[in-house]
Amino acid sequence: MNYKKAIKFTFFSFSLKILDSYINNFLYFLDSYFVIYKGPICLPLKIKKFDILRSPHKDKDSRDQFEIRNYKKVIYVYVCNNILFTKIMNLSIPSSIDVNFSMQYVFS
Repeated sequence: MNYKKAIKFTFFSFSLKILDSYINNFLYFLDSYFVIYKGPICLPLKIKKFDILRSPHKDKDSRDQFEIRNYKKVIYVYVCNNILFTKIMNLSIPSSIDVNFSMQYVFS
């Protein structure tokens, strides 16, 4: 079996538009340095729903409903040296996006 060392970037956001625009910029950056990558892979949408009573004293059937949608995407970067990794870490990230990264070994 042939393994490759890869860096897994996981992006989280509540807004799909902001997440897609940032990932397009991220992929453009990777393409400019001729980096081999795989993705973006869309992970399942997580929806949390909340019901809140409008009035605490009467009319218990009257409720407001809210939901929070969490979007998640993954990109695997296969060829990455220390200089390129520091340039990736220096990219400006919008405040509404969370990024996690980890080193993994992946089948080639």
